[in-house]
Amino acid sequence: MTVGNWATNADVISSKGGMYCRMAIDGDDGIHIAHYDLSGVNLLYTYVPVSGGIPQKDQAKTIIVDSYSSVGTYCTIDVAKVGNNYVP
Repeated sequence: MTVGNWATNADVISSKGGMYCRMAIDGDDGIHIAHYDLSGVNLLYTYVPVSGGIPQKDQAKTIIVDSYSSVGTYCTIDVAKVGNNYVP
């Protein structure tokens, strides 16, 4: 068994949280992430567009999906193409 190292090119795309992450990649290689914000107990959604195979982290968008009570610890995500867009 080979032991690897943490990637040195990892970037924080949302400072609001990253617990219980689930990710889906759409047909255009866009990255869709559902994750839990422990400090605000919110369910968050982050979209990271990809261009030429490179994630455009400076264009990442994060929104609060649900903030009522304690939500998001057992989230899941999927995407579907609607017209010309992929939606979670």
